[in-house]
Amino acid sequence: IILSGLDDEQFPESLTCHSILELPMYSTKEIMRERLTEALESNRGFRT
Repeated sequence: IILSGLDDEQFPESLTCHSILELPMYSTKEIMRERLTEALESNRGFRT
């Protein structure tokens, strides 16, 4: 896990080939939970 800059609007990013998860430094745990949940429930960018 790599922490990036403070930004409540950004979503987490992953580099699956390198097993890296990049998380913005969210201002609250609730915002982090919302962004992670939305990212996990979204399939944008992936073939279904």
